[in-house]
Amino acid sequence: MLKQVFKRTGLFAGITVLCIFISNAVYGHNITVTNLVGLSTVTYNTVPLASKIKASSNYVPLFRINITSSPISSPYQLQAVTFTITNDSGFQFDRDISAVALFKDSVYPGAAGSTNTWAGSSVETLIPTSQIVMPASGASGSYRIVLALTTPTDANINNAFDEYTYYIAVRTSAGIPGGTQFSAKIDAANDVILTVSGSTITTASGSGTILTADLTPPSFSVAYSPNATSGTGLTVQNQDTYNVYSTTEICSTANNLIHLRVTLDENLNSLSDTNVYMLNSLFTLDTSALDGNVSNTKDITTVGGNVYDIQYSLLNTTATINLPSSPVPIGLKVRDAAGNETAFDTSFNCYIDRTKPSVVTINSPADNVYIGSAAPQLSWQPDTDLNFSKYVIVLSSDSDLSDYLVNNTGNGFVSLYKFSRLVGIYRHGYGIVDLNDLFLGCRC
Repeated sequence: MLKQVFKRTGLFAGITVLCIFISNAVYGHNITVTNLVGLSTVTYNTVPLASKIKASSNYVPLFRINITSSPISSPYQLQAVTFTITNDSGFQFDRDISAVALFKDSVYPGAAGSTNTWAGSSVETLIPTSQIVMPASGASGSYRIVLALTTPTDANINNAFDEYTYYIAVRTSAGIPGGTQFSAKIDAANDVILTVSGSTITTASGSGTILTADLTPPSFSVAYSPNATSGTGLTVQNQDTYNVYSTTEICSTANNLIHLRVTLDENLNSLSDTNVYMLNSLFTLDTSALDGNVSNTKDITTVGGNVYDIQYSLLNTTATINLPSSPVPIGLKVRDAAGNETAFDTSFNCYIDRTKPSVVTINSPADNVYIGSAAPQLSWQPDTDLNFSKYVIVLSSDSDLSDYLVNNTGNGFVSLYKFSRLVGIYRHGYGIVDLNDLFLGCRC
């Protein structure tokens, strides 16, 4: 069978890319071949497929073959696929590729008119094959590969008008040099040949995209001056004045937005393969010490150059940390489109204060004591709570502070000329205000 394939198709012809086909003339099936390199999540893939590949990679598809079956009187079998991988720069098959594989879609066959999509090698079905590569070793401008199915019934084509989808995928070796480039070419006759039930056919399509070996993970740049108040370190800058946070179930206006900035050695296009990957999927924020999770629920933006902002809203936590000796680490790591990944940077620490402030003790004037002075002198016990922010004087004409609650300004003050009686003094810690618990009454 393989000798017939070689004779009819000229396997030693210089071609690039992989493909599988059934003869339209003999069987009437409709066959399409589609490039799958350098694509964000689009029509034929539910996971991003970058044009960069790391060493020791998982299976990465080069292209997709879809057969829309026509009415047939008996089942047919896909028996072999022949294709070419081209050396675009420094590529050597036996050194750089650890495996070549044929997959069929996990939905096999798909319903008529449906579109099967690559969702990863752990989802699609690997079809066992034997492999012939020519030349078997050494440098060459192109390599011709034949994958013969070990059990052809694994690729039966039984139903009329259904969608039978296959993928050719490669896995790189640990020894592939950085910058190596290769591609599967699908734009000329004999680039891809499919053997079905003893007959062969070649079909041309669009060109395949070059894959480039990228072996270097991104790295965090030393770009910032350490600041003990904000928690900024050499590689992670806090965009807030303080690194003390609370949660919204303690108070709806709590400071619960963690806003960090990092500088990497790669810009947006390099990191994401020109937006094949979304930034949110490339940054991992480890907040397990805060909310028990390694979370991807975050917002990542680029602010120009190689600078990136990370925002994370802390919605709840079981941690109650008030002592400077109890910092909570937040881990941050980044990977690039090829899959290379940094270690966690855990240099940024924060503090969680979920304790309501103590009630302020007013020394004078005494409660329910009339003071005739237009400028009464106020005194109170100094606050001793950690994370103290400020005191606020609140004036109200009602003992229940109802008009204060309606008319207070953004700073926690009300217009003083509107009221004639001092009802209380309260303070709040950074990010925490609770009007229901923090007032003591007096009059003037």
